[in-house]
Amino acid sequence: MIICIILHFTLLLIIAMFIATLGEMIYLPAKQTLLADLVPDHARSTYMAAYSLFSFIGISTAGIFILISTWLPAAVMSSIFGCMGLLCLLIYLRLTEVKRHSSHGTT
Repeated sequence: MIICIILHFTLLLIIAMFIATLGEMIYLPAKQTLLADLVPDHARSTYMAAYSLFSFIGISTAGIFILISTWLPAAVMSSIFGCMGLLCLLIYLRLTEVKRHSSHGTT
């Protein structure tokens, strides 16, 4: 009985991983194509390298937060995430402000 349950669970996991792999095979080329179309031709390799680096940093940070979440209370983790979100918002606003000023200066 237990072996039958384990086999069914294993089959379910294999099917789920097949679906996840298929989804990633569809998603990643479309994402990379859109990213390549958005950046200037002369700086495409730099943008792609920075994008890959930031993706890796994001995944590493997520792993670190999973580890430290066992020691920190939920309120502290929420505060950290809130501060990170606020920092991202401030950086975004600063970048759009710089872009807005540079586009007004060229017209």
